[in-house]
Amino acid sequence: MIIAVIIAAAVLGGSISALFISGGPSTEKTTHINRESKYVCVVYFTYIGCPNCAVTDPIVLSKWIKEDPRLVIIEYGWRKGDWSHPNAKVAGEYAESYHSQAAVPQLIVSKSRIWLGREDVPSAEPYIKNLKSNLCPLVKGSAPIEDLNIKELPGLPKIWSNNRVLVSLGNGSWIIGWNGTPAKAGDAGEKKMTVKELKSLLFVDDVATALKGYDYTVVGSIMVPFSGSAFPKEMGFVRGAVFKNAVRVDLADLPGS
Repeated sequence: MIIAVIIAAAVLGGSISALFISGGPSTEKTTHINRESKYVCVVYFTYIGCPNCAVTDPIVLSKWIKEDPRLVIIEYGWRKGDWSHPNAKVAGEYAESYHSQAAVPQLIVSKSRIWLGREDVPSAEPYIKNLKSNLCPLVKGSAPIEDLNIKELPGLPKIWSNNRVLVSLGNGSWIIGWNGTPAKAGDAGEKKMTVKELKSLLFVDDVATALKGYDYTVVGSIMVPFSGSAFPKEMGFVRGAVFKNAVRVDLADLPGS
């Protein structure tokens, strides 16, 4: 069982915000799937209210995913001070498993490739662009995004790719945000999506067409907040990623779905 974060210190003059976390064994299953992937999958930690993350969030979660359609970013974020949040606990699990600092902003590509801090995280871009593929680095093991059961990921992750985002609401419910053709409420049906079908929405040519006939609820436009949203506007931080279209999807309640 993970014990809650006991101290948090924002290092305003430095490049990281340090989290001092006391952890225990992870409940995530060990996953080792070594087949080739078409995508480069990484994990990113941030929290809203971290001044250093306010610099890196728009680079990692906006610039990179717009420029490289192969890139998939599993993000774990929470609000400053909310140390009981599931994603804060996931950060502690990764720190133990990867022998890294429990600090943000942090980018994990593998156990031997970890970037930490306001200056180092953006410097990872050339390395990532040169990768042909990369398995998703999990708390225990790794897997290609094509085979990953995102419903079994710990915490409440967001998954960014191709200028789109999947936001976990917990209990098999997700929001997909995208720009382009909007989905119409009248095109929704009764068929429940599987994990594979939900993930495919990150990569299909037209999300609205792919959604037709499935059970979904139109949400409208959304802004997914970045760390900079916690600071005064005059500081000039990017406040979040805006998606003109979003729907909520409740996954099929089937084993492995």
